[in-house]
Amino acid sequence: MKLRTSPFLSVLFSLILLASSFTPAARAQDGSGLDGIQAAYHDLLDLFYRPLDPTELLRAGWSTLSTDADRRGASKPGPLADLPSDADAAFVVFSGAYSNYVASLPPSFTPAMAAADVENGMADSVHEQHTHYLPPAVMQRFLSTVGGGQQSIGLGVRLGGDPPGLVTDVAPGGPAQVAGLQAGDVIVAADGKDLSSTDTPTLAAALTGAQGSTVELSIDRGSGPVSITVTRGPYYFPPLDSRVLPDGVGYLRLADFVISGTSLPNGTELLADLDRRLDEFDAQGVQGLILDLRNNGGGSLQTTDELLGRFLPDTTRTVHELDQRGHETFELAGGRMHARQLPMAVLINGGSASASEVTAAALRGAHRASLVGQ
Repeated sequence: MKLRTSPFLSVLFSLILLASSFTPAARAQDGSGLDGIQAAYHDLLDLFYRPLDPTELLRAGWSTLSTDADRRGASKPGPLADLPSDADAAFVVFSGAYSNYVASLPPSFTPAMAAADVENGMADSVHEQHTHYLPPAVMQRFLSTVGGGQQSIGLGVRLGGDPPGLVTDVAPGGPAQVAGLQAGDVIVAADGKDLSSTDTPTLAAALTGAQGSTVELSIDRGSGPVSITVTRGPYYFPPLDSRVLPDGVGYLRLADFVISGTSLPNGTELLADLDRRLDEFDAQGVQGLILDLRNNGGGSLQTTDELLGRFLPDTTRTVHELDQRGHETFELAGGRMHARQLPMAVLINGGSASASEVTAAALRGAHRASLVGQ
């Protein structure tokens, strides 16, 4: 299944389904944003799990447009005329009214903003927790994740929420690691500003800056404050990490289900890298595996199936999809089973979502692994 998309749109029917087949495509955009609205409209009508009323979708989008125009100080659009029940005919009527309205918008309320309002209103109108409009910046971050990520500029730390400045991960070779920061450190101040009681987003914003600039951090390691100066620069969190733990246990941490076949910034490909690490475990005499999916928000369903194929026969069902239109499909584990199968435990938590949930459930359901966590 492939979603029609525009740079201003992604309707998420399920993060798994979107990521499993999404291929960015260049779309010519008209100045009014109507192309994006039409793509969102047809995606919802064609792909949502239950049939939708086209007139209700368009009226919901029009209503959101009206509300936001008032908030931005622009004139509200007039009432939308009666719409035919036929989906294509309804859109013709809607597009005429919309085009007339955006032709006279002030600079403070652009056609792109108006189109985003309509798309957002349509997505929200289905009242389903996995269906949302993604603004362009959020969509690009999502594509970066399922496409393998990219090098960013900053400190190269991931922050937890309790306490807000808890460093949960440090990018290998990144600025933070070079400066001496470690997982478990708690950032309590930056450049003399107390951040100990702020929330995580505010703290993260305080740590941003241009490449080459420095920030002096005050770190709590449980034995008094430590001062560390970090020079901001490029960093990258690889999606897969591994090491051998005591007692011959192989530890695999998967951060993202990157689209299969993607060449990552560090020169690897996720599944080939996984095979290499499993082979290394064999050579080191590992007797058990831990697959860590904590805080893994998901990604590509194709990658999920191929990863599961390393541990399950290719006849194993991984996902059963059934909707109110009468469509029923099954996904199967793919790829090739690793030659040496070992006892496995899967670590999960509240941040393990989407493809991580599929992986954990499939391994548990096939009695292939024990789950540890919540």
